Amino acid sequence: MTPKKLFLATSAGLVLGIGLIGYGLFWGDSVLNMRADEISQLKADQEDLDVRIENAKNLRDQLSEFDDISSLTKEVLPDTKTQENIVGELISIAANRGISLESINFVGGAGESNNVELSQAEAVEGIPGVFSIQISTSLSTSYANILNILEDIEGNKRRFEVTDISISPTASEDGITNFSASLQIVTYIKP
Repeated sequence: MTPKKLFLATSAGLVLGIGLIGYGLFWGDSVLNMRADEISQLKADQEDLDVRIENAKNLRDQLSEFDDISSLTKEVLPDTKTQENIVGELISIAANRGISLESINFVGGAGESNNVELSQAEAVEGIPGVFSIQISTSLSTSYANILNILEDIEGNKRRFEVTDISISPTASEDGITNFSASLQIVTYIKP
């Protein structure tokens, strides 16, 4: 082999070697980029799963809170609306203060249900299975007795809620001014 042929063969081998190295680097770079994309996608999927897991934990906590609310409403709220019981409790509260209620009316027409327990009842928004019943009542007594009866209604186990009150003075007897009060009350049931 002549030196010229050896030089050409060596040069050709060197160019071929550089070409193979260049192709190897290009191929390695494309494989690494594919792996990097896969890893990025896996990281994004992991982050998405972490967010979903956190949301599931929050939902589980909320569900346990709702279970607590549900069990609490079962403990606190009566399961029937028997108007006799509601009227009896209101009369009893007033009688304990020496007051006679002038009227007791259940507000609202027939409910959406054919169930007698749910007639005149409206579903309470945000608390499934709990219904409200509106009651209107009026009485005449001293201002102090009105405040006392409001306190008694607030502390009653049936959980009455006074939603509106109207108080006006009436004719005085023996120099004592009486007041006429109209109350709008809501009570709750969980049938």
